[in-house]
Amino acid sequence: MFWKPELEKAVRFLAAGLSLATVMAGPIDTPRGHAGQQSGNSAAQAQAAPPTSFEVASIKPVAAENGVFRISMSTSPGGRYTAMRATASILIQQAYDVKDYQITNGPGWLTSQRYDIVAKADTPNIDREMLKVLLQSLLAERFQLQLHRETKELPIYALVVGKNGHKLRPSENQPAAPKEASPGDPSKPGQAGVGGAVAGRGMAAGAGAVGGGAASGGRGGSQIRIGRGQLNAQMVPVSSIAAMLSQQLGRPVVDRTEIKGNFDFELQWTPDETQRGMGFGGIERPVGDSPLPSGDPAGPSIFTAVQDQLGLRLEATKGPVESLVIDRIEKASGN
Repeated sequence: MFWKPELEKAVRFLAAGLSLATVMAGPIDTPRGHAGQQSGNSAAQAQAAPPTSFEVASIKPVAAENGVFRISMSTSPGGRYTAMRATASILIQQAYDVKDYQITNGPGWLTSQRYDIVAKADTPNIDREMLKVLLQSLLAERFQLQLHRETKELPIYALVVGKNGHKLRPSENQPAAPKEASPGDPSKPGQAGVGGAVAGRGMAAGAGAVGGGAASGGRGGSQIRIGRGQLNAQMVPVSSIAAMLSQQLGRPVVDRTEIKGNFDFELQWTPDETQRGMGFGGIERPVGDSPLPSGDPAGPSIFTAVQDQLGLRLEATKGPVESLVIDRIEKASGN
């Protein structure tokens, strides 16, 4: 009893020393319960991580159907992705968020050989960004795609105001200017703007849809309807007009009008054989259920229509265009 206080001090000192030694040397053994908890957390994190490739993918080459192709591309619940009659060029455009004129050094079959693709990823739903990653992996694995980026001086069009001023109708109930930038320069990958989106049934198109049909939403009531030789739009900025013209002409169109605000307009012209028409590479593809009829075959060219109907002008020039240069690609074999 006489030595109790001193004994308690000694015990506390010894315990503190053991605790310090344990911290410095690390635990000698991990209890099974704690190890199991760590393993469970790691498994949960791995399960929550988005997939980087499709679990399974069926790719089948397809032949022409009376010389006409109608492509459809969609995602559906359960991680399912479907592309019918799509070319490798279209897949690259969707995977890297570029347009066809930004893909260079590709073989001839890149825009002619078509495929039916049905794939499934280990995820309940596939969003736009996830789909790009999945398609990049699919192209690398099944098409042996290798590419790099380059900025090249290429022919472009500059959209400018005509000598008598523009004829665009300002939209009613103009929305507040968004904090983010308006649709970007179509010459840059990742900034396709209106006209650069890939859309199909089951995939949100928003105001960026292009094709024979209708699309709405995205910019506080923006609406776009496109038919062959016709384009109707409500509440869109001039930068979006430039991007839509870019898709029709197959060449970057840069907005140099400095016109601000949103506008309503109608444009009608007669497409010639050099124009890409609707969608990718001149392929008509349904986006809505009520496509506009074809334009007047005796109507003006798109250049004349832009000048006479919109009071704008397309000037041919050159400018830097960021491109994807294909180093290697092979045809995917059917499975």
